[in-house]
Amino acid sequence: TWFLTRGLFDRVGPFIEKPAEDLMFFQKHCAMGGRVDRVEEVLLIYRYHQTSVTFGVSPAEIRAVKVRHLQDNLIAKLERFSIWGGKEARDCYRAMREDARQKMSCFLDIDPKKIQTPYTCREHP
Repeated sequence: TWFLTRGLFDRVGPFIEKPAEDLMFFQKHCAMGGRVDRVEEVLLIYRYHQTSVTFGVSPAEIRAVKVRHLQDNLIAKLERFSIWGGKEARDCYRAMREDARQKMSCFLDIDPKKIQTPYTCREHP
């Protein structure tokens, strides 16, 4: 959970009413040079339940928002990049546009069975 002033909300812009709107707002805030601080004391208790909107947003929708942000705000500025391996990394790679995929040099991993093993994306041979 995060808190912000009304002035900051007005500068960043309104929430876009679609899945993961809070994540998109947060990413825009960071892209505009916004700061994030951690508060160590408990300010509220948040309750999740099965009908919470949070549970209605699929991992694929959240991943798409993250990948779009990375492509537009980071990968577009890089010549090459690497991804730390794992299932989430492979899923992110699959969700990327082709131009971003072409810039990826490798998956990184510490598992000896995976090191020096080529990766072929089954959707894009």
